[in-house]
This record gives sequence, structure tokens and C-alpha cells, in this order.
Amino acid sequence: MRTNVKRLLPCLLVAVLIMGLQPTVSNAEAPQYGGTLQIISQYPYIPALSWDNYDWNWKHAHDTGLVLEHLLVGDLQKGPRGTNQHKFHHNAWFPPDSRGGELAESWEVQRDPLRLVFHLRKGIKWQEKPGVMKSREFVADDVVYSMTRIKNSPKAIPLYLDFVDRFEATDKYTVTAFLKEWSWNWWYRFGMGYYDAIEPPEMEAAGPRKWENLCGTGPFMLTDYVSGSAMTFSKNNNYWGKEPIEGKEYQLPFCDTIKEMLIRDPSTRLSALRTGKVDLMHLVDFRDVKNLKKTNPELKWDRVLSPSPLTLALRMDTKPFDDIRVRQALNLAVNQQ
Repeated sequence: MRTNVKRLLPCLLVAVLIMGLQPTVSNAEAPQYGGTLQIISQYPYIPALSWDNYDWNWKHAHDTGLVLEHLLVGDLQKGPRGTNQHKFHHNAWFPPDSRGGELAESWEVQRDPLRLVFHLRKGIKWQEKPGVMKSREFVADDVVYSMTRIKNSPKAIPLYLDFVDRFEATDKYTVTAFLKEWSWNWWYRFGMGYYDAIEPPEMEAAGPRKWENLCGTGPFMLTDYVSGSAMTFSKNNNYWGKEPIEGKEYQLPFCDTIKEMLIRDPSTRLSALRTGKVDLMHLVDFRDVKNLKKTNPELKWDRVLSPSPLTLALRMDTKPFDDIRVRQALNLAVNQQ
């Protein structure tokens, strides 16, 4: 995904799924349309920080990933359901041979001057949102507007997009990123990373920090939000995307509704999972795994190593850590291997 979608455990992430509710297929059954997928958020203690890319918050991609889209995306046909070349378990990294187009159909590198040229998919429509915008075609000017706005934000990470000189619309469906220098990491910086989802200018005009004004080209629309409680996403009936499964092409998305709940109490989360009130739970504490498998053998599991280790931050404005020699000594004392 974008779902994409972004730690309670230092080295282990476990996702749990109630059997039969995921739109995967076997040789005997086809995916089904309709219904509501209820998810316990992997960030139960952190409500949405902002609905606007301009604010450059790290959690933006998680909160808006079903609504906003990117130039590139991971090719799930190379995942477990397809060729099984990749598991897609790593945060913020995609193997080079698994990067595919989302809003961009294709792209290439050109020289003299050094630039990346993106050829956009034709016929993609922006979602219609009362008070924000009427549905219209997604075009190259939208990409230029969105990426230029993000690049010029005062909250942008220093040096993050400095290798880009400018974005230009060559024609209605072609966007060119002129580069000052080459960056191997360009695909993450403005292709399919945390901060490069494409937003329409109408969203900024309406007030981009209000959840009611979130508007994109994605498979779902944010139709309700209660801070600290839940986000509700409803199916975008005019979504452009399709997915081949078992040799047959299906119109996306499958679910009518996705509800992501921020349940903070650990015992309440486990109870909701055990009783089938939720379909999917991220980040199960390893201390609960054995008992869950015993009480609910129907659960499906996915286990991966977490790419996010626990970190320790020192107060550098208090003694003795205000002395750089102390911090260097502590670093030297750590067995890095």
C-alpha cells in the first residue's frame, strides 16, 4: 500500500488477521466485494498530526495513504500473491526491481540537462469533495504544484530536496524534474516516500489542515474522523486502479469501508481481536502471542523483523551530557557489533 501504511517491540513486529476477511485468494475462491474492514491502528497513542504534506510530519503517509497517491508504488505482483520475489516487509525501502508506477505510468533518466521525466497515467480523476473541489482530471500541473509547494515549505527537512532544481510540466501528462546533481535516493525523496503524496491546489485553498478537506486520487475517501478514536474511509467509486489476481483483472478497491481505530488500552485491543470486533491488528506484544494462539487458533499471523530499533536520546542541555567528550565516550563504550 501505500498500503502503504508505517513500535512496541525492539526487534519483532507481528500482524494478526481474522481468517477469511482479507481479500486474498486461493485456487478455490475469488476475492469478494463489499463489507467493512476494521483495523486497530499500529499507532494507537498518536492521532493524525496533520493532513497536509506541507507540514512534513513523518506520520502523514500513514494517515492519508488510502486517499493520496504518489508517482511510484511497490509492485505487489512481485510479492507473496504474485511471483513471491519480495515480502514487502521493510519500512521506507523497496527493492529496485519492485518499483512500479502509480500516478506515473513510466519514467526515464535523461541528460544534458540531467533530469527525470515522468509520463502520467491518463484519465485519473480527483475525488469530488463538496466545499473543496469538483471531480476533474489529474494532470501534470498538479504534480508540479504539489511538489514545488512541498519543496518550498519552511518545514522541509534541510537538504532533503536540494538536489532538485525545479519541476516543470512539459505537456498535460508529462512532468520533468530538473536535477542539480544525481541522487540515487530520488525515488524515496519525491517518488514514493513519506513526504511526496500529490495534493490538489483546491485542497490548499479550502484549508489543508482540516480532515474534511482531504482530497486525493486514491481508492478511498476520508469520510469521518474523531481525534483519538477512529478514522473512517469510504470507497471511491470512481477510482482508476485495477489489480490482476489469478489471471483476472479486478476493479479496486474491494472493501466499501475501512475503519481504523485508535484503541489505547492493551487489554481492550486484545479483547477486540479475540471477539472478532476487529479484523486486523498490528504490533502484537510478544508476551501475548502464545496465549492468543491458544485461545484463537483461527487467527492468521505475519511475523517480520522490525526495521526500527529502540533508541535512547540524551539531554544535551544538562550535565554531564552537555560535554561532547562524555557523549563520545559513551559511544565508544558501546559494542556496536
